[in-house]
Amino acid sequence: MKREYEYLNLARFLAALWVLLFHANIHFGQLEPLSFINPILNEGVLGMTVFFILSGFVLAMCYSSFKEKGTAQSFYLARVIRLYPVYLVMGVVTFPTIFMTAEGYLFYEYYTVIWIAMIIGIFLLAIQAWAPALFSVWNFGGSWSLSVEAFFYATFPKLRDYLTKLSKENLIIIIFACIIIMFTILSLLIAQEGENSQQVIFYVLPVFRYPEFILGAVVFILCVERKSYRELLTKLSIPAFIIGLILIYTIELPGYLDFGFLFALPIAMIFVKTLELKASEFTSKIFNYLGHISYCLYLVQFGTAPYLISVLGDASLLESWLAFIAMTFIAANLLHFLIEVPAHSFLKKKLVERSLMKVR
Repeated sequence: MKREYEYLNLARFLAALWVLLFHANIHFGQLEPLSFINPILNEGVLGMTVFFILSGFVLAMCYSSFKEKGTAQSFYLARVIRLYPVYLVMGVVTFPTIFMTAEGYLFYEYYTVIWIAMIIGIFLLAIQAWAPALFSVWNFGGSWSLSVEAFFYATFPKLRDYLTKLSKENLIIIIFACIIIMFTILSLLIAQEGENSQQVIFYVLPVFRYPEFILGAVVFILCVERKSYRELLTKLSIPAFIIGLILIYTIELPGYLDFGFLFALPIAMIFVKTLELKASEFTSKIFNYLGHISYCLYLVQFGTAPYLISVLGDASLLESWLAFIAMTFIAANLLHFLIEVPAHSFLKKKLVERSLMKVR
């Protein structure tokens, strides 16, 4: 039985919770009792940075090499099993919203049928993040991140083998290059006045999120696998975190912009530190459970939020928040235990029986 890293699971859950509360702020308004942390809640876009860095970090930890025959095939199959069952279910659940996007179209006209077929094809291929103009279509405003993950997965085997060959000096150069790229993107967008669609492009397009993924993978290889530069990177991450926190409370960035370039290294170094921590048996069970439902918790809110917005009516702000959080947690548990767990178990069993993949 593979070891569970309970604190990494907790980090995954906290990122999903951050995004959940961020969307509660957007859809229902800000709660006065939480005003002191609203600047942090409003930076929920950073939750995606946590997800992507964690993804690179964990994959680098689970896969040291793809030289062995069949390892890459096994990896891809495992990622498909991980990604698609819940993804497809939430696509079906939220499918009626596609007709809201196409409101005004004549549905018997051929171009409308072609448009809907194209959208379904994009969803099934998980390539919606490559078309930022479709951000408001169907559930693409949430499922875009799974499209980004799919791109990461597709490139990871080659990337892992390439990074393994690099020297420690080259790896640390890559870390700072990733941070510089993130800072450059933010600077270019801030230089443009007002809201603009380019913010969405840089927010969702996989190629612009790739530095976060690479940084997570490189930090694991450098600081954990090779045990190098850990003290230096830890020292650098502390002032970066403090400066980032100060900026969150003093500067409100527009649209989808965030201070990810300051938090990327601290986030990755926190992950490094968590590998040394060991919780009690009871606490481990709680953290692992929360981590296991986090994928469903993230995806399901893009069904619960539109539904509650349409039915809550004159409910108070607090009632709206409580209903959103409660319904999302309940739905996430149902989705996890009734769909995700059985589907993963069934698919892995079938593929192992056919010797198509190794259990990871």
